[in-house]
Amino acid sequence: MIVALLAACGWFLMLPPSHGQTILRNAPVSQWLHVSSYDTATACEVERVEFGKIPGSDPNPNLNLQALRFTLCIPADRVPVK
Repeated sequence: MIVALLAACGWFLMLPPSHGQTILRNAPVSQWLHVSSYDTATACEVERVEFGKIPGSDPNPNLNLQALRFTLCIPADRVPVK
């Protein structure tokens, strides 16, 4: 029953916020950046792994690559609506 509820809610790939050169990986999830949405946890996890392989156009690629290590897949119902 719980698995069915989680599957129905969808999943978000989330990236932690940063401040200067510091990645705020302990920040509340409401402050994280929503990158994309998925129907299943598996699809989100697959994309999370692939997301880290794509070079970004961020002006500070080192910070971007460090932040990618901390991306998370979170059930959509656990992310506060802004």
